[in-house]
Amino acid sequence: DLSAIVANLEALTTIVDNNDGTFTYTDEDGVTTTLDVANLETLTTIALNPDNTNIDYTDEDGVVTQLDLSAIVANL
Repeated sequence: DLSAIVANLEALTTIVDNNDGTFTYTDEDGVTTTLDVANLETLTTIALNPDNTNIDYTDEDGVVTQLDLSAIVANL
């Protein structure tokens, strides 16, 4: 009967999605750690400006850089 040996070596851990950008990890000793993954995501956007000429690039800090592609288009 090896059940006592297996039980001694078995590690039971869990990870639960909290549906709010965090996960709760419970280790084999029952100690919980909350992992916040919300700030690991980098959000950037690129969109045509309402002037229909420029492209607006918004970086992860919310800073907008306007890209004027008219010189490139004129060259092509």
